[in-house]
Amino acid sequence: MGKAEIVDEKTSAQEIIKKFLDKKYKGIFVSKKNKIVGLIKLSDIFEILGKEREISKLKAEDIM
Repeated sequence: MGKAEIVDEKTSAQEIIKKFLDKKYKGIFVSKKNKIVGLIKLSDIFEILGKEREISKLKAEDIM
């Protein structure tokens, strides 16, 4: 089993997408004050990309 990736809730969507592409993750945990508060799955990214929202303004907390 591989190491889990954890990002802060304020991490940009662009950075998260880069992690999915570079590391081929299927999911990334989201933390707030050192506690896991959510999970972003690859399917969540596809859903966001399918919408007409400007990705550059989105953070992890907007996706999960």
